[in-house]
Amino acid sequence: MILFNNKNIIDKQQRMIDIKNNIACRFSQAASSYDEADKLQQDVAKKLLNYLPIKANNIIDLGCGTGKWTTYLAKKYRPQNTIGVDIAWGMLQQARQTKSKTIQWCLGDIEKLPLPNQIANLVFSNLAVQWCSNLSQVLHEAYRILQPGGYFIFSTLAQSSFQEIQKIQKKTKHVIRTNPYLSVQTQYDLCKKSPFDVQYFNEQKMIQFYHTPLDLLKNLKRIGANTLTHPVEQSIKSHHHLKQFLSHYEKLRTSQGIPCTYQVILCTLTKK
Repeated sequence: MILFNNKNIIDKQQRMIDIKNNIACRFSQAASSYDEADKLQQDVAKKLLNYLPIKANNIIDLGCGTGKWTTYLAKKYRPQNTIGVDIAWGMLQQARQTKSKTIQWCLGDIEKLPLPNQIANLVFSNLAVQWCSNLSQVLHEAYRILQPGGYFIFSTLAQSSFQEIQKIQKKTKHVIRTNPYLSVQTQYDLCKKSPFDVQYFNEQKMIQFYHTPLDLLKNLKRIGANTLTHPVEQSIKSHHHLKQFLSHYEKLRTSQGIPCTYQVILCTLTKK
């Protein structure tokens, strides 16, 4: 047994547990409306699918959510085994409604997977890694469960996501917080330092448009993306601040609507 006497270590561990529990709870609550509301997730997945290998016999989908892309992969490859992993029980309950007899659903944390070594030759993850606190640990776990020659194909978000909110923050005195995503360069460096071979690493900005700034906030809540370590809604302390935020955001309106920019990373890694 290891005893931690350092209060800072204990506090940090408790904060991480609280954040993980919050993520699981918020995404569970959003499960029933997730696929309908999360256009970004679907748009990014369609791009990520272009980098899939020709064959895959054992597949793991990390952060599988409602199982939409897990089901797609199972139908595409007809593998021996397909496992969808998610930290949110509500998401897995929604995924089970597919009633697939070939897919197993697993409750688990991407940074500490309850899976044996070398179980898969394709690990897929679409817009889930950004919720993890330690990208190096994610890479370690993906490498551990992959067979030699296997692929880890994933998408995630980078530092310049929600740049409109960051722009408004500079104009207002009150703080509007978003998740502190790693920069593109930092994420690339971590991939290069990992045991993986980097086959493909690309960054691109994707913009989603909404009717009003309030619609944007409501959509983030519907998909569980208000599950920030410092959620946008929780950082706006009063009705006055919310009104001020919406007013500033309205000034960013384009002919297509209210923009929200995401800096997306698409990556393909292979295990030597």
